[in-house]
Amino acid sequence: LLVENLLLVPVCLILVELAGKGVDQPLLPRLRRILLDLAKMPMLIGLALGLVVSIIGIALPGPLMRSIDMFAVSAGAVALIVIGGSLVGLPLHGNRSLAAQISASKLLLHPALVALVAAVLLALGLITLPPALHSAVILSAAMPMFGIYTVLAQRQGLEGAASLAMLTGTSCAFVTLTGLLWVLT
Repeated sequence: LLVENLLLVPVCLILVELAGKGVDQPLLPRLRRILLDLAKMPMLIGLALGLVVSIIGIALPGPLMRSIDMFAVSAGAVALIVIGGSLVGLPLHGNRSLAAQISASKLLLHPALVALVAAVLLALGLITLPPALHSAVILSAAMPMFGIYTVLAQRQGLEGAASLAMLTGTSCAFVTLTGLLWVLT
């Protein structure tokens, strides 16, 4: 999660922004603006601060730790409420073809590519994975997209297709994950 949230998400957001509006503008000023916008994202600020505190080894006071523990226990439910609240009123109509492509890619192509890369790396002896971890890597890739997916898509004006893709992907994941579990066990 750390690699995904501190490395992959920012890199993907940078690529999306670079492919978006203002392609005719010079690259360096656009990149600077994009990086400043990313630095202001609460998700990335929180992750970076947590990483710094962890690396430095700062011991937080007991009362603060109890408060953080209470927030941590409720974080999943609160996140669902916040994401659900941000999705209220979003259209479930949009580019159905794009939504179908996104869902199929996430549920079928992504795990297939992860399985292929893992198999090649294992065959070349570059990595060693126990069978259970190998299956877990493939299953992790086969999960539907995170709830924040539609929130990030709103920045590009693609909330309709994203919400439809997320609904489709989450619904179809029951079938694809069940089939994949059957194949991997």
